[in-house]
Amino acid sequence: MLNLLEELLLLCIHEEKGTISFNASTKIDVCLAGALLMELELLHRVKANKKAVEITDRTPTGNLHLDSLLKLIDNSKRLRSPAHWITKVKGMFKHLRRECLEHLADNGFLQEEERQVFLFFNLTVYPLLDDRPKKEIRDQIRLVILRGETPSPRTAHLITLVHACGLTSTLFDKEERRDARKKIKAMVKEDPLAQAIIQTIQGANAAAYSG
Repeated sequence: MLNLLEELLLLCIHEEKGTISFNASTKIDVCLAGALLMELELLHRVKANKKAVEITDRTPTGNLHLDSLLKLIDNSKRLRSPAHWITKVKGMFKHLRRECLEHLADNGFLQEEERQVFLFFNLTVYPLLDDRPKKEIRDQIRLVILRGETPSPRTAHLITLVHACGLTSTLFDKEERRDARKKIKAMVKEDPLAQAIIQTIQGANAAAYSG
């Protein structure tokens, strides 16, 4: 079973080019950091509100990144906000995106390739080997938003990550987007981790512009 980070990356990847979509490229690392927190919540290791993330179960998950974050939260001398941990994770796991992509390639979802761009610059890309898993994820999101199906907690988190990454326009047709955005924003209001991800992205953008 794919975790949230892997599902999000599949949605972000251009099927043939193997690169992260332009809309998501500047946001994906913050979203992946937030997705780690969401995954811990789905596994009932933490619970979160707007002000704090609390440990509910210290049992290791077996995933290196998740267990490192779980230990970090557990060792904290005081409760910290979701935004704090998202920023901490982004700084601590500097190669999280690449490692997740490599894991997807190792498991047969992506093909790792070296392509030459701008004459002398090599770029590692990850085109899809099979577009069916991505289509299944996309179709599930569309069923929830367009047909009103009740989402699982995992799908609800993924939908808010799609919004945070700026992928709404790639998953919905032009005539669907207005209603889709309205429904997704309502879901974000109910998800303190999604709100923290978006606030972290906005803060980083504001800092970049002021700099």
